[in-house]
Amino acid sequence: MEEQTTGIRKAMAAVRAVEGTITLIVEAAGVGLLLIMVVVVSIGVFTRYVLINPVPWSEEAARFILIWAGFLGAAVAVRKGSHYGILTLLNRFPRCFRKVALLGIAVGMATFMFIMVRMGMNLTMMAAVQISPALELRMSWVYLAIPVSGVLMVFYLVLDVIDLLTTGRAALGRDPTAHQEDGD
Repeated sequence: MEEQTTGIRKAMAAVRAVEGTITLIVEAAGVGLLLIMVVVVSIGVFTRYVLINPVPWSEEAARFILIWAGFLGAAVAVRKGSHYGILTLLNRFPRCFRKVALLGIAVGMATFMFIMVRMGMNLTMMAAVQISPALELRMSWVYLAIPVSGVLMVFYLVLDVIDLLTTGRAALGRDPTAHQEDGD
């Protein structure tokens, strides 16, 4: 029995290491995309208003970058428990029912995320024949942000539910602005 527990702990430590690496990559990609977007928008503004000769691709590139950054940011928000609507909903429950409420919220979120992944994949496949006008980029690359983000969200949510069931604590439903941990 002790060997099995040790094995589970080692497996969870390995999963947490992978999760940390994935989160670092996703956060770095999000920051990088936002920095690139600032540069692209600046180029667009400069060429439009200073050179009076706008580049046609800047608006489209900024839009696509914002889509990817937004979806990656939503996944990181699931990881950090930063969806305030969940906290607001959770605070309506008495303290004794919060763990059950969190599990119910997690089931609802997972349902939405699975639909998001499935529909995102369908959109991605349908958009494979569309080409963006300015960048001449396959639109499937833009739509791919939806299922990628959905898979990341499911991954983070599953780990959070495991934390909730094993330790009684989870990022989901915790006030991300609070600096102290409460004993929930």
